[in-house]
Amino acid sequence: MTIWIDKKFLNNISVQLEQFKWKDNNLANCRCPVCGDSQKNKYKARMYFFERKGSYFVHCHNCGYSKSFKNFLKRLDGKIYSEYCMETFKESSNSASKSTGKKAPGLYYKSPEFKNPTKVTLLDGILQRLDTLPDDNLAIQYALGRHMPRGKFGQLYYIDDISKLKRVFPKYKDRIHGTEPRLVMPFFTQKGHLFAISCRALGDEELRYLTLSVGSWPDQVPMVYGLNTLDIEKHIYVVEGPIDSLFLPNCIAVGGSDLKKIERVLPKEKCTLIFDNQNRNKDVIKIMQHSIENHFKVCIWPDTVGKKDVNEMILSGMDSKSVIDIIHANTFSGLDAVNRLNAWKKC
Repeated sequence: MTIWIDKKFLNNISVQLEQFKWKDNNLANCRCPVCGDSQKNKYKARMYFFERKGSYFVHCHNCGYSKSFKNFLKRLDGKIYSEYCMETFKESSNSASKSTGKKAPGLYYKSPEFKNPTKVTLLDGILQRLDTLPDDNLAIQYALGRHMPRGKFGQLYYIDDISKLKRVFPKYKDRIHGTEPRLVMPFFTQKGHLFAISCRALGDEELRYLTLSVGSWPDQVPMVYGLNTLDIEKHIYVVEGPIDSLFLPNCIAVGGSDLKKIERVLPKEKCTLIFDNQNRNKDVIKIMQHSIENHFKVCIWPDTVGKKDVNEMILSGMDSKSVIDIIHANTFSGLDAVNRLNAWKKC
């Protein structure tokens, strides 16, 4: 029986799995990293992890991928797979020694401890901060093209060759492909510890985002962008995408729809949840209903807003103040939110 080990390691890799969430004690799902899941609906999550005969199995209802958790882990992350094999070996050895009364031959493995860097020093010499680069740099051109505020350039980085990250993250060598330049957005804890980076393609690469965790953080830290710049005493805006968060004050990005990420760390009464303007999307409506039931304030975009997210609104000519005014005028909670959502979804 290795189910507790499977569950432990599934939690460990959950930071690498988009929209990962536990549905039940032994049932979890996420967007499929094998096929990429739905290309039309980013909320679709059709890969499932489930218990069968004392171990976890994996199945994607989109592409049909079906393997044991062990084989899935081997494909996803070779380094963590090696740690998994060590732990299952230790468990089988301990079980053998208990049944025979003899001490099993020892292979004793201690998981490496990760000391949290307080800055991006881990990536010194590889990344360049945007506010130090000339205007003709590719990342600067990309940022200006999306009207990102220059005042936020000090929070963003540039890498001229994505393959350089293999030197820092050898465990991800099978996930890092190509040599293209990328915009890098670092994720920090509220105390300023780096725990992940998200690398955004600057061209038409098939994989637009590559997110890599730093150390073993999934149980301690939610995968939320902007925690280190948050003022917990002020009102907090919560959007989906890190780039959208750059346009609003005191704003964080959840990177999807799993709001349990912020329920553990932020006071609900100070949060306004701002979903992308995915018009009458059934999955979005379910998430909004869940949010309202859990006492969050929710922005329900009016039909006059024809853009899908905050960045598109900025690109259409609005300034941040105009976007905030629309958000404030269309933020609801409690019964008002229920009635407003019911009316909105029927239109």
